[in-house]
Amino acid sequence: MHVPGTVPESQCRNLVSAFARIDRPTGRLLLHIVTDTIAEAVRQLHFPTTGFRVRDDYQLPNWVTEALRLPPGDYRIACGRYPSLDDGTFTTLSFRLAQSATVSTPVLRLAA
Repeated sequence: MHVPGTVPESQCRNLVSAFARIDRPTGRLLLHIVTDTIAEAVRQLHFPTTGFRVRDDYQLPNWVTEALRLPPGDYRIACGRYPSLDDGTFTTLSFRLAQSATVSTPVLRLAA
């Protein structure tokens, strides 16, 4: 998976093949990574038994939310540990998505 605006594929040694989808019943973002494309060193570093760690909140780019057909809005993955499941074919990460709240200021209108 190559994320636009990042390191060109030719310069990255740790590319993986993956696809993402929204699990409609739970609203979670599932990232299915082809297990055979994860280098062993990357697996040991980023996929420990304690879960995949997101160190900082991650704002999903608009092109991702549009591709996932999410309603318009700002979506993020909150920092924390997330479960992963390796079924031999895919290593799947399951992320809770948070949508930024839109704050509206009430307007008081007076008639003269």
